[in-house]
Amino acid sequence: MSKSAIALLVLLVAGVLGGVLWHKSQERARCAAGAKEAAVALLRHTPAFKNDEVYVRRLIDESHKAAFDASFAGGGLFAPSSYDEQAYLEALWREITRRATDDNRPEVVDALPAIDQNPDHAAPTPQR
Repeated sequence: MSKSAIALLVLLVAGVLGGVLWHKSQERARCAAGAKEAAVALLRHTPAFKNDEVYVRRLIDESHKAAFDASFAGGGLFAPSSYDEQAYLEALWREITRRATDDNRPEVVDALPAIDQNPDHAAPTPQR
């Protein structure tokens, strides 16, 4: 095989791998955006959200990445990316609860909707 054919093959493989990685990163971003929007939709009708939407959205924004990273499943080359919604919401609620408690905002903690316990998840939902 000539050097130019090897170089072309290397470029082709690198292009395909780069395309797959780009596609998976875009898929992860769409999945993360959907998870965050689902959390906002759950909180949208709570009294804390209605009374102080800016504060609650800030808590969601600051807590989202860590909660999503803990619940994300990459999916592999041909399988779609997904996340465990229950684990995501539990992690998000724990972090929001911690931050609101640190900020002395019990009305936010009290307004979080209950999340059903799943015995497969190691971390329990905080009790109020």
